[in-house]
Amino acid sequence: DPGYSFYNRGQINATPTNVDLGSVGMDIIGDSSTAQALLTGGIFNSGAISSSASTDTSSAQAISATALRIGPYAVVPILENSNEVGASSGNIQASVTGASTGQGAFAIQIDVNGSLAKLINSGTISATAQTSDVTVGSITAVAINDLSGTLSQIINTGTIAAQVTQLDNNFQVNTAANLQANTSGVNFQNTGI
Repeated sequence: DPGYSFYNRGQINATPTNVDLGSVGMDIIGDSSTAQALLTGGIFNSGAISSSASTDTSSAQAISATALRIGPYAVVPILENSNEVGASSGNIQASVTGASTGQGAFAIQIDVNGSLAKLINSGTISATAQTSDVTVGSITAVAINDLSGTLSQIINTGTIAAQVTQLDNNFQVNTAANLQANTSGVNFQNTGI
């Protein structure tokens, strides 16, 4: 290992005990531009980082599940999601289920004022959003959601995937990698899925 700041070879899971609550599996947040959460060596994951949430049929509240969030003023130079111990290792997964509109699943989210420069994936990064009511207004699943514009290199030999329920109005969003905030270009090397 080349000296990562944070290693996960176990399980990091977040699932609310009650319905109608969102969840975040791993949340890295700084305080300000002068008090950053700085992981100089980056993050290595060969275990599982996951988040799930659900609504019941009476809920009108939109919820979200985010497996790994690099929040404001968090600086992570590199994230490696590795299948070093076999096909079932290296999983970053988020899922939402239920009948409410606007719910979303995000496997990796980099917020505005957060930073992740490089992502190496040989495992699985996935987001799944399912609803039992196909008449809801919208539903979203994004595997990599870069709102910061800092993600400039992705090397994928594994799986990056997003799945949603098809809605009657077709306002479902399933995106493997949302990189729209990047204005300087992204080097995306993909030999995986």
